[in-house]
Amino acid sequence: MIKSGVLTLNGGTATNTGQTYAATQTDQSSVYALNDGNLTLNNCIMTKTGDASDITENPVITTALMKKMVFGM
Repeated sequence: MIKSGVLTLNGGTATNTGQTYAATQTDQSSVYALNDGNLTLNNCIMTKTGDASDITENPVITTALMKKMVFGM
């Protein structure tokens, strides 16, 4: 189960622009928000390499986070 990210937002609000988040470790997401964190990413690159302990959970972005993310251009 993914419980960490290269960028982790634990509550609050953040906006990041022009950053690269490359997840390379097992069970790591590129970006991860928890505890009602709201994240806006503008022109960011997210990649995922490496394994997952559960083959059904190997996302670049955690599914729960997708509901709270705003992608800008």
